[in-house]
Order: sequence, then structure tokens, then C-alpha cells
Amino acid sequence: MIVDLKFMLLNAIEKYGEFSLAVLSLRLTYLEYLLKKKTLDITLIDQLQNDIEITYNSDVRPESKLKEYMFRSNTNDNVIYKFSSDYFYENYHSVIPDIEQHIIRIKNYKELSLCKDLRWYVYALTNDDELILLNNPMNAIDLVLNRNDYKINNIAAVHPMLVYKEDFEARMVGEVAIIYDDAGNLPVSVIINNKSGHYRPLAKDLRYVVDFFKTVLGIDSNRIICINITC
Repeated sequence: MIVDLKFMLLNAIEKYGEFSLAVLSLRLTYLEYLLKKKTLDITLIDQLQNDIEITYNSDVRPESKLKEYMFRSNTNDNVIYKFSSDYFYENYHSVIPDIEQHIIRIKNYKELSLCKDLRWYVYALTNDDELILLNNPMNAIDLVLNRNDYKINNIAAVHPMLVYKEDFEARMVGEVAIIYDDAGNLPVSVIINNKSGHYRPLAKDLRYVVDFFKTVLGIDSNRIICINITC
């Protein structure tokens, strides 16, 4: 599979260009399969991570139209991101009765097995070290092209919905891939980013999610790959 992905990637670069969405999705998939291996190819993983970050950050993101509704506070090195409850209730209130049936709550390693292998999830990490996922597992292609298609009560699912019980506060939000071992038995690796239009979190605050996966869920730090996206 890895050999096939390598040739598919080279062909896509030649056909569509380095910064195309096709190449981005293939690089993400290639990285996922490398992280399934018992022995990691650190050099190749680092190269893919760098190329993926360059693609994500190749275009300057426009200033968010929601800028006045998102907030970041830092007290004694404890960072909290918050989204406006007024804006949420005005625009998304109809989803509240049904949100719970669309999310997965994870507090320990055993619960991580509720996630599917080689699938991406929209996530939020709460102040109480609970990882909340939108139960919409996506492959890399769907992540890149169709992430915003998932709806709750005909409203596109967004990060603040995950933390509606936490007063719309989170330590970090973004997207995460859960990757099992080569036999498909146990989760062993993750890829995380800070991609969110409603919070625009800083890449440096991914450290909170890294710490959660390392200390709470017991994932090897070499198997936690961060994709830093410029706000």
C-alpha cells in the first residue's frame, strides 16, 4: 500500500501541482499509513509533515468574519478559547437537543477504540481533559473536500457545537486522525491540527492536545504528529 501511495503521490504532483487538494489528501493518507508501522521512518514522516504544512499555509487565510465572536485568554499559562454564546444561540440553537447523538466523548485509552482506523474527526479538547469528537469519520479526501458537508438538523456542524455543555470553551480545537497498528487492533498514532474557522486557535497551543494524547491516553510522543496551520 505504501509503495502504491508513493507512486500515486508522484503522479498527482506531476499532474495537479504541489499545492493541489489532490496532492494534499494523498500526502495525508501516505502519512497515515507510515504511522501504522511498528518502525517509524522519521525522515519521511518529517518531510511529509513539512510538505502538508506548506500546502495548508500556502494561501493567506482571510480575516475571519466571526473575529468579534471568538476569544483567547491566557491565565498563568492556561489557555482557554471561547466562542460567543450569544452568536451560537442566535444561529445554532436548533441543534442543541440532538448534539449528543452526534458526538463521541473520550477520557481514556479504552474509549479511543470507539474511533475508526485511518479516519479523521473534528475535535475539541475541554478544560477538563475530555476529548470530544464529531462522530463523522472521514478519510483524507473527505476531510479536504467535504468536511463541512456534515449537518445536524440541516445546519453544518461546527466546533462550538462540541462544547455546548462547556459554555463553548475549549483548550484546543481542530481535526485529528486516529491510526491503528498494522494489524488494525489498537490505536497507536494520531495526527492533529488546529484548523477551525470558529476559534482560529494558535498552532503553539497544540501542546495541550499533545500532552493529552501522551499523558492521558498513553500515545508515544513520536507517534503524535502536529500539523501547524497559520491563523
